[in-house]
Amino acid sequence: MAKKIISYVLVLILIVLLATSILCNILSSTILNEKFTLAILDKNEYYSKIYNEILENFKNNTIQSGLEESILNGIISEEQVKNDVVGLINSIYENKQIKVDAENVKNKLQENINVVITENNKKVGKDEQEEIDIYVNKIGNIYKDGILYADDYILEIQNAIAKIKEIIENRKIILYIVAIVILIITIVLNKIEGIKYISITAISTGL
Repeated sequence: MAKKIISYVLVLILIVLLATSILCNILSSTILNEKFTLAILDKNEYYSKIYNEILENFKNNTIQSGLEESILNGIISEEQVKNDVVGLINSIYENKQIKVDAENVKNKLQENINVVITENNKKVGKDEQEEIDIYVNKIGNIYKDGILYADDYILEIQNAIAKIKEIIENRKIILYIVAIVILIITIVLNKIEGIKYISITAISTGL
């Protein structure tokens, strides 16, 4: 009787250990996996949606500034947005410093503005130049915010992923070792009947 009770307790522990290890493997291959996340973003056309959203915000801000939308031509591309988003995801999963450089966007915008000024033979005064600088910086911030999306939560997500990955990596081997030891004890304790307990463990874990 005592042997059966011990065996069932060992089986219960084994089920918990195996279920935990399976959960760890699922997490490692899904939300904790950079390639999995990038595949999800690609599947849902995330880059295209973000590109259009950023461009729409550019246009709204440009209209409010009294400027022509034509100055936005070519300042960003969908490929550029994708590269910056992929870079952001990589920084999160690799626990690197997160940085989105909007200087290239601002420089292209300034070039477009300069072309318009030259074509119209217009001289820009100090006050006008200050307004242009404010507008250019605003566009740069819109781009940066569009890539980061939830800036306030990015660092929290990065830290959480790093901690969870570390915990899983450190505990995974221990789980396997303990599970194997308990499995051996169960087989030694019950000999031929050990197969029955292994079957119970396998079915319960599967469910």
